[in-house]
Amino acid sequence: QQQLQQHAPASLLPFHGQMGALLDNCRPRLSEDCTAATACNSQPELTWMVPQHGANIGGDGLVRAGRHFETGEVVEESPAVLLGFGDLRGCYLEPYCFAAGPEGLLLPLGWGLLLGQHEQGNLAVEYLWQQPQVPAFPGVSTDDAAAVRPERQITGVCRPWLVFRAMQSIDVGQPLRVVSICAALPPLPPIFEAARSAFEEMRLQMAKPLAEEAELVLQKAPLAIARYPASVNSTSVAASSVHGLGVFAKRSMVCGELAEFVPVLPLEYKHVRHNMLRDYIFGSDLVAPAGQQCSSIVLLPLGYGGIFNHSCERPSVYAKRYRD
Repeated sequence: QQQLQQHAPASLLPFHGQMGALLDNCRPRLSEDCTAATACNSQPELTWMVPQHGANIGGDGLVRAGRHFETGEVVEESPAVLLGFGDLRGCYLEPYCFAAGPEGLLLPLGWGLLLGQHEQGNLAVEYLWQQPQVPAFPGVSTDDAAAVRPERQITGVCRPWLVFRAMQSIDVGQPLRVVSICAALPPLPPIFEAARSAFEEMRLQMAKPLAEEAELVLQKAPLAIARYPASVNSTSVAASSVHGLGVFAKRSMVCGELAEFVPVLPLEYKHVRHNMLRDYIFGSDLVAPAGQQCSSIVLLPLGYGGIFNHSCERPSVYAKRYRD
């Protein structure tokens, strides 16, 4: 039931492309073979090809169904960040947000941004404002959970969620797309294709890792990642006393075990410095070629990556990044 927390922001190292959050009770010597998606015998629910650095998007850049979904079944439930209508003006992320009526725009975390949008989509999206569930795992009672940190009673704070539900029967391998609200607009490209187009003129490069970063840099990221059923996942998103939401271990985990593997999106800091996304970003090692000015680039983690809370006192995970 231990909540997984990263080091405080000041001690974070820069990352690029994808990152894995690893248990930080010691300094594990993680091999690159251990960085693949969660290894289990269960059938994945969703699969996604990882875009290759310096190459075109693999396949069509869309999430695909890893199993059969019935009509009305929930495919993805994403925590969302509520933003003002002008918060992302000029940023490629703005058209990928969902309107929350007069309250503003919702930017999904989790796998929500990886889903495509199309007028003939097979997913409907629902907007909910609800409390996250209090952590409850097999063999651990709610009273036991509170006893772990008695000074921090877990409370459920209402927050926005986006639920993506199958509008029709979806077979294994089918791309997952949300129905576009306005059929007159052209379909949005996959999110990483939009990111590449937005930063293409900057000709960004990856800075060489510092000596102290060497053990936190792996050379080759997996070609694909998958999301498995909640029943076999080792982590879970639940209510937290830290910021209302956090990532918790659902079972005992050994030092060096992969807790989460997530893609991250590059953003210009000017687009997040005055809104809620500022609390979810990481620094990056992306730089422009010599002689070319470059805006400050930060990274927005998807999956559970932005939901891990930070701790100076009891950090239990840290992040590794990939050179490619």
